[in-house]
This record gives sequence, structure tokens and C-alpha cells, in this order.
Amino acid sequence: MPKKDKDDVSKVQKEFKDFFRKLNRKQFNSDEEKEAFMKNMEGKSLSDFPEERTTIEKSQDMVYEAYELSEIKGRQLVKKALELDPNNADAFVYLGRKENDIPKAISLFTTAAELVEKKLGEELFKQYKGNFWGVFETRPYMEAKAGIADCLLGLGKTEEAIKIYQELMRLNQADNQGIRYILSTLYLENNKLRSFKELYRKLPKGASAAYNYNWALYHFKKNAYSEKAYKFLLKAYKQNVHVIDFLIGEKTIPKQLPSHIGFGDESEAIVYAANNWHIWRNTKDALQWIFDFRAERIQLN
Repeated sequence: MPKKDKDDVSKVQKEFKDFFRKLNRKQFNSDEEKEAFMKNMEGKSLSDFPEERTTIEKSQDMVYEAYELSEIKGRQLVKKALELDPNNADAFVYLGRKENDIPKAISLFTTAAELVEKKLGEELFKQYKGNFWGVFETRPYMEAKAGIADCLLGLGKTEEAIKIYQELMRLNQADNQGIRYILSTLYLENNKLRSFKELYRKLPKGASAAYNYNWALYHFKKNAYSEKAYKFLLKAYKQNVHVIDFLIGEKTIPKQLPSHIGFGDESEAIVYAANNWHIWRNTKDALQWIFDFRAERIQLN
């Protein structure tokens, strides 16, 4: 996920957590009182409902605010947050994301995950399994474990990373983090074609370049130059005609990737090619296949 998107997610999480924090502190005598409070909230900001925050809550809010600041100021604020609450798991997730040294980042993410494990305990972990993202207290754990897996990929420890991603999928079946897309790419890259097929059938169908081009590549890996592979490549091409240009080098993938992508446009093609070009390159004859396909389409047009 691009940095900007992660920061946006953190901001939204803060707003939701603030809202439920205020809601949980209210003493309602009936459902009618609760509904009246909810209606009164409509069109208003949370700042319209001031409250006294605990030290832990102040520490948490500092971390959320840090994502909106420059890295230097953000780090300074997170340091203050840890002075208020040394067990703030979100603070360690923030530091892990900002750390360029991979082993240090893994250590920070591991600390975050362990803090959540200690706070929740084994019984709550079992209780929340399958719906982890729906519980705010578990989100730092999910983010930390994903951070560890990302780091392991950077170190070339693919099998270890895959196991963590699989664990995250089991913990949160709704997959709010989009882990299924990372996993499917890793399965395809490492020729785990059965696992790829099982997972890919659970993905939202047909909407994205990632879905369509990887599905075409899967069939090419199974049976090169087959009619089925060609059929799905044609479908992928119609969904996004720009992808092949970036895969074969007709257009250059920019160093700075788009922070937001659409469907069927160049931004989507750039992000797909940047994340998947190496799989096409390492699949025998795959780049030649799409090069010839593109030449054919140009001739037909």
C-alpha cells in the first residue's frame, strides 16, 4: 500500500476509534436514548463532544496524529506517546514502517505484535479469530504481522512471509488488508499453481488488471500458447490496454508509483507492471507471448 494510503487509513481508524470510545462511555438507559444520541451526532464533528481522555488514549491519539506530520516531527511525537504509554503497540507499528533497516523494522513490528498478544491473552485471540480486523484492539497485531511479512520478502525469505500472510487470512477472513492479492502474486511467482487457483477463485472477479493479467499468466504457465491462455489475455487486454506496454518496456515504469489507481487506466497499469513484471520475465516465453499479442492487436486495429 502506498504511504499516502496508509496514512489515510490511520486517520480513518482514529475517527472510528474516537467515535466508539465516546459511545462506550455514554450511559444509555434505553435503546431510544442511544438512537437519539446517534441522531444528534449527525452532521457534527467529534470535537463538538469534548471529553477527558486517559493517558493511554492521549498516547494513542499522538500516534494517529504522527501519520499526518513529517517523519521527523512524527517520530518526535511518537517518542512522547511512548513516554505516556510504553505499551502502545501502534507506536511500534509506526516506527517499524519508518525504519529503513529491515532487521530493526522486524524487531519493532515484533514488539508491537507481542504487546497485543499480551494485552488480549490466548482466550480472546481464539474468540476473535476469523474477524480480527473487526476488533480495534487487534489491528496493531494485524499491521505488525503484515509488516514482518513484508520485511521477510525484502530479505528473500519468501516461504516465511507466505506463512504469515496465510495466518493473517485465517485470522481475518474478510481480508480488509488485501493480503489475498499479495499471496496470490507470491503463489504465481513461486509456481504454487494449485494454491494460486484455490485463492484466485475467491477474489472479486474481472474488475482489475491484477486479477485479469495474473489469471492469463496462470494459464500460460500451465499450458503455454493454449487457447484458454489467449482467451484470458484478450480479456485482460480489453480491461486495461496499457499494461502490456509497461511489461514489455514500450513505456517506462516511473520510479514514483501512483498513490491512487483507477481501473483500466495507466496508473493501474504502472502499479501492476511494477509489482508483477519480474514474474512475467521469469516465466519462459511469457514476455514474447504478450509482445506478439500486442503486435497482433495493433495490426488488427
